[in-house]
Amino acid sequence: MPKFEQPVALPPEERKENNKKTNPHLKAELEVIKQLPKEERRSRIQEFKEKVVEQKLGIAEMQAKFTEIIHRESKMPEKDLKNKLETAIDQYAKEYGLDDYQKTISREVIGRFLEKHKAIERASKAFPNDKDFFKILFGREPKGKIKIRTTPAMIYVQCFNLEDYIYLRTQAFVSGEDLSEQEKEIAAMSYGAAIGASKLPSVKGLIVAENSSKAGIKYGGDPGADFFDHEEQHIIKRLFTAEKIHQKMDLGRPMNEEQFREAWEENLRNQREDVADRRVKDEILAYFKGGTPKETIYKVLTEGSEYDYLKKIRERYANPDPKIYERYTKIVEESTAKILGEEYKNMISNGLDAIESLKKMHYSSDQIIGLLINEPLVRWSNLAHRIAEHKHEEQK
Repeated sequence: MPKFEQPVALPPEERKENNKKTNPHLKAELEVIKQLPKEERRSRIQEFKEKVVEQKLGIAEMQAKFTEIIHRESKMPEKDLKNKLETAIDQYAKEYGLDDYQKTISREVIGRFLEKHKAIERASKAFPNDKDFFKILFGREPKGKIKIRTTPAMIYVQCFNLEDYIYLRTQAFVSGEDLSEQEKEIAAMSYGAAIGASKLPSVKGLIVAENSSKAGIKYGGDPGADFFDHEEQHIIKRLFTAEKIHQKMDLGRPMNEEQFREAWEENLRNQREDVADRRVKDEILAYFKGGTPKETIYKVLTEGSEYDYLKKIRERYANPDPKIYERYTKIVEESTAKILGEEYKNMISNGLDAIESLKKMHYSSDQIIGLLINEPLVRWSNLAHRIAEHKHEEQK
């Protein structure tokens, strides 16, 4: 391929595409492409973009395949499971043209998954009795019947007693505070939830609770398939997300500032979701059911210390260690303020606006809670918009 002595600058949209790539192989390929004559360069850029999209599709399908294997082979010995997952990597690498870097990242994900798998396996073997297992996970014995199921990626707790489910859903075992009747009522309306905390640190973030009676499941019955599969997929997805942050530190391949910012903000959103999003959603619904005005709800949840669920995370990154984050310390500070501050408050405000929109559509309080209780807070606005559009179409 012909090259110029001086590299030719890419147009802005092509430079933007270049900046998004964390893969050194793709970056090297772009460096070659941007030195080509203008006519050839544009066609090659288009081919490059199509290749990147194809590889992203391949990685997404591979992630789904991981979930399928993990779910199907839940009792397989660890060594055999690892071999099966690595075979899947080779299969999708060949089909979608994934390079060595992408395969290495995928193997890192498998390594992280197997660490989680070992933690679950150790805990379940140490506490074969479900009541004992429940106590070590959450600090007290269950009040009623429970069934704990484990997969290589998840601890799934079926609660057949509403008090037990509320205890997990609200993470009352963390705060130790008494719950109001409204908080209990709101929590009881959901079918299930990912539980971000645990008294057993090694399995933190791997636990899901099911409100089995609400879901219509009898004791000894199988979990609700859709919810079970969704939560397991969510856990595995997070392994891929976590890997983006560790690419630089674990593999020694530096990111540029835009790449690090993108990965870091995704990491912060995941942490925020685990610690705060569901809890503040429940508080919004509890205050709303109690008749508290929108403005008061917003002020209580964003200005008061009682509901400052994100304080510990903010403090953790308030003074980022330059030895760890190197030149990214400013990005860590800026993104933390954005995701855990401005964006979080906007999410609460938009959620409250969504409730107001549904009220204007003449939905009752109970109907609104029923619509929103199982929907992530960040999606409330979209849901209200879709409902409004549907009503508008019906009126035509």
